Amino acid sequence: MERIRKIGAFVIIGIFLLMGSCFFINKQDKITLKEAESIITQKYDGEIIRIKEIKKERQVRYDAVLQNEKGIYNVSVDAQTGFIADLQAEKVSQQTAEKELTKEEAVKLVKAAYKGTLKSITEQTEKGIPYFIVILERDRKELVYKINRQTGSIKQEPKIIAEETAIITKNKAKEIAQAEVQGNVKEVELEEEKNQLIYEVEMETAQKTEVKIYINAYSGTVLSINWEDD
Repeated sequence: MERIRKIGAFVIIGIFLLMGSCFFINKQDKITLKEAESIITQKYDGEIIRIKEIKKERQVRYDAVLQNEKGIYNVSVDAQTGFIADLQAEKVSQQTAEKELTKEEAVKLVKAAYKGTLKSITEQTEKGIPYFIVILERDRKELVYKINRQTGSIKQEPKIIAEETAIITKNKAKEIAQAEVQGNVKEVELEEEKNQLIYEVEMETAQKTEVKIYINAYSGTVLSINWEDD
């Protein structure tokens, strides 16, 4: 009987030790608020105005407000991975709003927040707002990020877009348009319509007729040709 009691005691102690170790491991898996602050300030210039822990179901993140000479930004850090989960501009300075990001600045901004190898970067205009579409490759997967060229805000695009083939260049779209219609290319713009990237190529023929050619930015397929009414 005494032997059974001893065995039972050891079992109970073992269970408590196991639970304690699991708790310790879980605690270690989550970064601290100070560590989240350090991650943000190492990646971005500026001062953290405030930061707080947000718990939602089984996910935990740190939401911070960062201020620098370019404006005020909301930054979210995943508490488990330490990755920047989101970066959105709350308010930008007048100088920043007037000066758009360059491609180099956009790539640097994305790679500071997200891991991956640069695959491509293209320009896009949506509802009058200029963006860069940056595609990174990580773990044999393509990830697409949309960057507001005026504010620097970054938004990860749906996975379905990331799984599309690479976007053709503006020069390629120009070549496709000129193969359809003879004339001079006046402007080439990348636009988004119904979650699809499309090149709009504006041309002028020798007879001074204006034409707009719409091309699928992934496949290079000519979607439509609109001639100016006489």
